[in-house]
Amino acid sequence: MTSRKHYLTRTRDSRTQELRRKISDTLLSTQVNMDEVEKKVSSFEKRLEEILYRLDDLENRLKKLEEILG
Repeated sequence: MTSRKHYLTRTRDSRTQELRRKISDTLLSTQVNMDEVEKKVSSFEKRLEEILYRLDDLENRLKKLEEILG
């Protein structure tokens, strides 16, 4: 019985270690994924700002054209 209990304890410990390893791997993977997401969001925001700037410029040009033609 004692050896079996020891065997179960070792198995439980190994399961705990394996679970900890999986959790650590998942957290690291999530961190990497979040870094990629942040980069993509930043790139998207920059592109969006460029588009909004162009829209403002076109709106100003249109107003000037309307004034000239109006």
